Amino acid sequence: MGNLIGYIPVNKAEGFTSFDAVAVVRRAKGIKRIGHSGTLDPMATGVLVVLIGRGTLAADILPITDKEYIAGLQFGSATDTGDRTGEIIQTSDKLINEIDVKNYLERFNTPQEISQIPPMYSAVKVNGKRLYELARKGEVIERKPRTVTIYNAELLEFNEREQTAKISVKCSSGTYIRTFIEDLGTACKTFAYMTELVRTSANGVMLSDCTDIRDIKANPEKAEIRPLENLFLTIPEINLQDEDYRRYKNGVRINTAENDGQYRVKTGGVFIGIGSVNNHEMKAVKSFVI
Repeated sequence: MGNLIGYIPVNKAEGFTSFDAVAVVRRAKGIKRIGHSGTLDPMATGVLVVLIGRGTLAADILPITDKEYIAGLQFGSATDTGDRTGEIIQTSDKLINEIDVKNYLERFNTPQEISQIPPMYSAVKVNGKRLYELARKGEVIERKPRTVTIYNAELLEFNEREQTAKISVKCSSGTYIRTFIEDLGTACKTFAYMTELVRTSANGVMLSDCTDIRDIKANPEKAEIRPLENLFLTIPEINLQDEDYRRYKNGVRINTAENDGQYRVKTGGVFIGIGSVNNHEMKAVKSFVI
């Protein structure tokens, strides 16, 4: 099992932390070296890319970092967590209509950068402690805003009587959908909190390609390992002959006619790592073989 490398596309169920999901896969495959490419809150469901073996080295260099979500929300109230798991802390009697929501979301018909402050109930670390650990103690500390990109946001459903909605959002890594929903409420001159969240795409992996974590827990054979190379198919490849392969493995720069940029490095048809070309010299960025 020690030579396994790849990833497993998991559909994380509600109630599982991302750590829980990783633990289920670890037991299913009987391997120690395992991780994931991006946390999902326990309340959220959907795509969790679980990296296997030396595939864990790919977590910080995956070429596709954008994510897509479908989120449910409730207008008229705010909670301390920004979602339905929290306590209601503010309410408003203002009723909004579908036009109010569409007017705000239409600004994201083209990509827009926005500033977000990470919520206290999040996994962000400040001075070595995760914000949610401080929030559970009733502490609120200053957080630095971060810039994220909303590529598209659309209204999927709106119930005027219930004052609920469902939206889709395509965004950059690090975007907090809870915060986006709170901002939507503010723009509509009311409050809003998230009632459900499904990640439908991450790192180029679609929800339809994923196996439910509960099925993996019940039947470990369903944890099918996919080739790690699948996560890098958006970048071009370079094939190395034997001598260049040995130089690559030893960290020696290789002369190449290729243009600047990152490449999938292969030898004998086998994906072995990621290389970076600069001024027609390639160096290893990450090697997935020993």
